[in-house]
Amino acid sequence: MPAITSISSTGGYSSGGQELTITGTSLNGTVTTVEVDGEMCTVKSSGINEIKCETAAKTGGASSGTYFGQHGLRHKNYAYDADSNSVSSSITKEVLATSFELAKTDEYLRAKNVLTGYFEAPTTGQYQFHMSCDDSCKFYMSTSDPTNPAAKTKLIERGYSSFRDFANWKYG
Repeated sequence: MPAITSISSTGGYSSGGQELTITGTSLNGTVTTVEVDGEMCTVKSSGINEIKCETAAKTGGASSGTYFGQHGLRHKNYAYDADSNSVSSSITKEVLATSFELAKTDEYLRAKNVLTGYFEAPTTGQYQFHMSCDDSCKFYMSTSDPTNPAAKTKLIERGYSSFRDFANWKYG
């Protein structure tokens, strides 16, 4: 009898694109369909003890309650096009970011990377945000309506900095 023992995440984006790992026993090894919160999760691999799938966008409301915004950060990658010597206008890859830091890999060299998400301060006070980047980067925040992109304000803009150089920056 198949039994699920764990799922790699208990939350995710309503827009889909999150890879889940489902572990268990006697999972058959030939699973072809998985459903998560009423939506199909595209099976990427299936074994006797593990299934990997990618979640689909939620077409209706969450079945277990109402959620505001995204859970975590969304990472969008726009690849570099050597023929036109420019960055593509279409998204090459869009995934759930598991870290605030992007790996220094060939996939992200000569590309545009955009991280988006929601931050809700747990208490009133002063907060610091730091960033380092290759070429240029900008940091925006909205204090009024996080669902309205027009409500955002640019807080920081900086040009090239060394890897993890958070000390040498100024407000934009």
